[in-house]
Amino acid sequence: MSHFLFSLQEGGVVALFKICRQDSFRCLYPQALRTLASICCVEEGVHQLEKVDGVLCLADILTDDSHSEATRAEAAAVVAQVTSPHLPFTQHLGSFLESMEEIVTALIKLCQEASSGEVFLLASVALANITFFDTMACEMLLQLNAIRVLLEACSDKQRVDTPYTRDQPQDSFTFCPPTAVTQSNHLAGESAPIKETNGSLLWQGED
Repeated sequence: MSHFLFSLQEGGVVALFKICRQDSFRCLYPQALRTLASICCVEEGVHQLEKVDGVLCLADILTDDSHSEATRAEAAAVVAQVTSPHLPFTQHLGSFLESMEEIVTALIKLCQEASSGEVFLLASVALANITFFDTMACEMLLQLNAIRVLLEACSDKQRVDTPYTRDQPQDSFTFCPPTAVTQSNHLAGESAPIKETNGSLLWQGED
């Protein structure tokens, strides 16, 4: 923890986001973002992220297809960290709401196009955490047909290669009304891979 505090005292968050805003440093983006994800596990790190419009920077990276998949995956990891339901101080990250639709859209696309289980995991964890962070995200997921994307990914062993990864799609819809998810799933043309049990959602094959 001491190296996190040193980084914060020395303006580490500010410096890292400066790197992530300069095209000449694109090769350093993944490493800088990975460091940011570590630093933002403490309250001061999240506060500094908000002061430098870090959420907007993350949204810009996630929505820019010219960035490598590795870069966008690391940006997703930072999003997952700052929206973690285990960190109560992130619930006051007001700036996140302004970019939430762009971020959710980009994360769904990253899940859809992920070339590995690690990339899919980072993007899907971020989506799941966002639904804990703000319930409006659930409506966005339904509108953007995220159910089909996530279900299709679950049948791809290259993207969903561990039990933990397989759990993330279910977590993404924890706060969605079961009837809305079932209806959306039906409209997407899927053969009922989700069912309702005692008011909660359960993926077929898990009971």
